[in-house]
Amino acid sequence: MSFRGDATNGDNNSSELNIFPNPVREGFNGNITIEGLSFNSNVKITDISGNLVFETISNGGTAVWNGYDNHNEKVNTGIYLIFSSSQSQKNGPIGKILFIR
Repeated sequence: MSFRGDATNGDNNSSELNIFPNPVREGFNGNITIEGLSFNSNVKITDISGNLVFETISNGGTAVWNGYDNHNEKVNTGIYLIFSSSQSQKNGPIGKILFIR
């Protein structure tokens, strides 16, 4: 038996996010992991127009997203931007993710 949790150590020196899977292909139903965040970062995901799609607090240095928006609907095909900030409100690394539906 094995267990894989979503908690990792925070990384205050990271300038780059690791996002997996990326791109997210049609039929994918798992969680998307966002690593390389500072400890308990605020993570906001927007569409390319800047509309907030999802917001969460990272579990240590990792955030998890199921690919659904705030209305519990799968996001559409497109590019989504990921912004992060640490607890001290210092801007953190940013990233982007592509969904192909």
